[in-house]
Amino acid sequence: MFYRRKIYQMDSEEYEVFNEFFHEYLLPNQTRQYLTVNTNLGS
Repeated sequence: MFYRRKIYQMDSEEYEVFNEFFHEYLLPNQTRQYLTVNTNLGS
């Protein structure tokens, strides 16, 4: 299994905006991409 890790640096006032973006956009896209790759490998 592979893990992807990225570190982001930001001002404290940008935390809530980034957190919302992460949970609404980045995390679902990464999860879908992982599931697609895993499904294709199992074929």
